[in-house]
Amino acid sequence: IDGNMARITRAHAQATDGGFTAEGEHDGYRFLFGSPRHTRHIELHSDRTLVLTDRVTGRGAHTVEGGLLLAPGWEARAATAGWIVEGRPGRLRITITGSPMPTLETQPRPYHPSFGVRKNTVRLGWHARAALPVEFVITITP
Repeated sequence: IDGNMARITRAHAQATDGGFTAEGEHDGYRFLFGSPRHTRHIELHSDRTLVLTDRVTGRGAHTVEGGLLLAPGWEARAATAGWIVEGRPGRLRITITGSPMPTLETQPRPYHPSFGVRKNTVRLGWHARAALPVEFVITITP
């Protein structure tokens, strides 16, 4: 077993009225300076809004980054604090807020739907260099 593997230190989920919440935490970056820990909180609301909150705690300054890989056939265009994403079956608005506000970018990336198969798609990415803690909130609305 690899001693550098992330250990899940917290995980739970529960149904809410018309949605759900879930949260998980891991220590996969514990070998970096300041022992960063990543927590993700997920909320699905009854209006189909999805909110992902990523928080990295620890000590020191770090570059923190994240991203969403789009399924092939979806297209993204930059919008204020995020993107408008269109494809089948519709259109989504994705916004990112943070402390600090991250740099946003759209990057070509490969997608592997099965072993040995490679397709091109788009990754919506964000990153910031800052002293921990850092928090990004990703809101996806239909």
